[in-house]
Amino acid sequence: DEARKKGLDGAIINPHHFVAVSELDKNDYDLGVKVVLERDMDAFAELEDIAERKKGKTVERRTSYEDLSLEESICQKIKDGFKQREKGSVEFKGETYEYEDKIVLEAAKALETHEPLDFINDYLMEAMQELGDGFARGEVSLPHLLKSADVMKQVMGFIERYMRIKTGVDVHDEINYKGTIVLGTVYQDVHSIGKDLAKTLWENYGYRVIDLGVMTPLEDYLENARKYKADAIGMSALLVQTSNHMITVSKMMDEQGLAHLPVLIGGAPVNDRHAAYVALAGKEDNAEMRGNVFYCPTAMDGVNIMNKVVSGEAAKDKLVESNLAKLHKQFDKAKKRDEEDKELLASLPRREINFDKALKLDSPWTPFEKVSMPLKEFAPKLDKKTLFALNWKFGGKKARDKRGETQDVLEELFEKWIEQANEHGWVQPQGACAVYPCQSEGDEIVLYAPDDLEREVARLDFTPVIGAGRKDVVCAAQYFRPKGSGEYDAVGLQLSTSGAQVDEYITAFRKEGDSESTLYLQGLSDRVAEDMADYLHAHLRELLGVGATNQGTRWSPGYPGMANHENNRVIFELLRAGEELGVQLTDACEFYPTGTTAAVVSFHPEARFT
Repeated sequence: DEARKKGLDGAIINPHHFVAVSELDKNDYDLGVKVVLERDMDAFAELEDIAERKKGKTVERRTSYEDLSLEESICQKIKDGFKQREKGSVEFKGETYEYEDKIVLEAAKALETHEPLDFINDYLMEAMQELGDGFARGEVSLPHLLKSADVMKQVMGFIERYMRIKTGVDVHDEINYKGTIVLGTVYQDVHSIGKDLAKTLWENYGYRVIDLGVMTPLEDYLENARKYKADAIGMSALLVQTSNHMITVSKMMDEQGLAHLPVLIGGAPVNDRHAAYVALAGKEDNAEMRGNVFYCPTAMDGVNIMNKVVSGEAAKDKLVESNLAKLHKQFDKAKKRDEEDKELLASLPRREINFDKALKLDSPWTPFEKVSMPLKEFAPKLDKKTLFALNWKFGGKKARDKRGETQDVLEELFEKWIEQANEHGWVQPQGACAVYPCQSEGDEIVLYAPDDLEREVARLDFTPVIGAGRKDVVCAAQYFRPKGSGEYDAVGLQLSTSGAQVDEYITAFRKEGDSESTLYLQGLSDRVAEDMADYLHAHLRELLGVGATNQGTRWSPGYPGMANHENNRVIFELLRAGEELGVQLTDACEFYPTGTTAAVVSFHPEARFT
C-alpha cells in the first residue's frame, strides 16, 4: 500500500496471505509503517506483543505457595523474588535469631530436617543457578535477579548465623563453591554499581565473592587473594586514569608470585586493548604478555569466563591460549593505530573555523547561577526510556515483553520511586551554571573575570583529535575566538547533580543487603544528573538567546576531546560546587556523589566532537 502511494505499478503477492488495508487496525498499520519506513524496533516489539495477545498468550504469576513442599516453597519464593518484609525473631535450637523477612521462618523449619550445608548445596544453589541461566537466556531481567538475590540473602544470613553459633566455623569455608573471586573498584575510583552487579551475578552462579568495596588500595587485592586462596581477581574502574591502576596490580602480581591467577577487568574505559596492557604488566616486550587477563564487557561475560577457568586445566589452558591470541591481535592493532594517529596528528591540517556566524554579544556573562527543583517537578523532564532500559537494566521493549514486564508495570515502578525519593529527600535535582568571557590560546581557552576582561581567572585545556573522515585535526579550543582577535567569546560551564546526600542512602541500602533498591536509587540518581545536564545546557542557550536546539556542543572532562580530568577541578571551583551543592572532588578529580557530571559548552554553530 505504501509502495503504491509512491508509484508502484505492479507486485507479486500470495493471495492466501493477502489482507485488504481496510481490514487492518489503524494502530497496527501505523506501527507497521514505523517498522518499515523508520526501522522503529520499539514499534516492532509492540506489534509482536499485539500478536502474542491475539494468540491468547498470558504471563502467569504465582500468588500462593501453599501447594508446594517446604523446600520447593523456599526455592520458588527465591526464584520469584517474593519478599515478605517483616521484622521479627525466631527461636531455633536454643537460640534467638532476628530476621527481616518471613522466609526465615520457613528456612528454620527446613533446617529441622536438613543439614545446613546440604540444604544450601542441594536446594539454594540450584535455585540461584536456575535464575542465572534464565538471566543469560534473557528470560530474567537484572532487577528481578537482584530481587531474588535479596530474598536469598535473608535465608543465607540466617543459616550463616546458625552455623557460626553451632560450630564456630564460618559457613563460607564449608560451602562447596565453584570458586572464589576477590573483587573491588580500584584505588581513587568511587563507582560501585558495575562491581555490585558483577558480584551478584557471580554469587548467583555459585561463586564466593570477597568484595573489597570501592577505592581499593592496590595491595589489598593481593593480600586478600592469598588470604582466601582466590581463584581470580576482579577489578572495576570508570575513569581512564584509575583504570591504569589495573596495570600496576598486574605488575605487583608478577613481582609477588601471583601471576598465575586470572584477572578479570571491566568498566567504561576498559576494553581488550586495555586488557593487553594489563597482561603486559608494564613490560615492553609483548612476548611476555600473559593470557589470563580477561576483558569482561558485561557481568555475564565474567560468569562465562570463570565457568571455564574452574572447569578443569584443559579447558582453562584452551581459554588462556585463545585469549592470549586475541590480546596480541588487539595490542598489535592498537599499536598500529596509535602510530597512524600520531603521524596524522602531526601531518594533517588543522580545521578552519569560521566565526562569521558565531555569536557576537557585548556582555552575556553570568558568573554563577544555581538551579534546583523538587524531584516531582523535575520528573516529567526525565528520559524514562533510557532510565528503564539502561539505568534500571530492564533492557529493550522486546526483551521486557518477552518476560511479561509491561510498560504499565514500569510506569508504576517509576511513580513509586519518584514518590519515595521525593518524600524522603533521597534525590534532589540541582546544578550550577555560568557563562564566562574567554579567548583561545593554542589548545587552551583562557577565562576572564566578567567585571575585568583583562584579569585571567582560569584555563581549560582540550585535546586535539583526528576529525571525522580522518582528513583534518580539530581541537575544541578552536571553536572559541583566539587571543589577538580583539574579540571575546562566551564559554558555558555547568555541573549537575542528584544531591550530595544520595550516596549516603545508596550506601545504606547496600549495607542492608537490598541490592534491588541500590540499583533503582543509583539508576535514578545517574539519570537525574544526566537529564539535569540537558536542562542546564538548554538554560544556557536561553541565556544567550541561541534559538537552535542543536547549537552548543558540550565536552566533559575525561572524554577524548577533553581528556584531562583536572578540568573538573576548574569547573568545580568556578561553580562553587562544594559550597553551593555539597559536591566533593576526589584526588582523581572525579565527583562524589557519583550522580554528578560537569561540562564545558561552546556555542559556535559549527562546534562538533570531531
